[in-house]
Amino acid sequence: MREFQRAVTIEGVVGRVIEGRVLTYDRAYHVVDPGTPPYLEGWRAGAFTAGIANVGNTVEARLDHADQRAGLVSFLDTARSLDFAATVDRTPVGDDLLANIDEGRVRAVSLRFTSAHQRPRQGVVWRTEATPRELSFVVHAARAQYDDALITARRAVEVDQDALDAAAARAQRTATLVARAQALMAQGAALG
Repeated sequence: MREFQRAVTIEGVVGRVIEGRVLTYDRAYHVVDPGTPPYLEGWRAGAFTAGIANVGNTVEARLDHADQRAGLVSFLDTARSLDFAATVDRTPVGDDLLANIDEGRVRAVSLRFTSAHQRPRQGVVWRTEATPRELSFVVHAARAQYDDALITARRAVEVDQDALDAAAARAQRTATLVARAQALMAQGAALG
């Protein structure tokens, strides 16, 4: 199997969760991979379905393919496109990624993937099965290869784990009380 990196243009907004499109299915892209002549590449709908399942729908988000995690990415493989949601870590690398987006230096994302099946047809290499490996936000706009991708939202999502744990404990206590009440009512009905 051959591993590829592909880049796509994005537009910035605000928050720690970045959502957008990686690619659109059933269209050809003009691609220039390092060290190879340009060619046309396309993706068939569902090409990532099995690969997403194989990686548990979670890959690392990175800044410019550096070997440091900036967050985690999950994908939504629709009939029309491969979309993403990246949750940016609260770390110096994650903060640097957001700063680069805010300042307009990051203008593209680059998908690293492993292609398992492809076939040439009428001058286009159609990829039909692939596994995402990483999604990087890249600083160099010249690396943007897929021209129709964009960030659709940047959301400020704060997860308060303590509050979630407390709510789960309250729900468990409530369920226990309801079960006890039902048992007592059943005993009362049997006696009376």
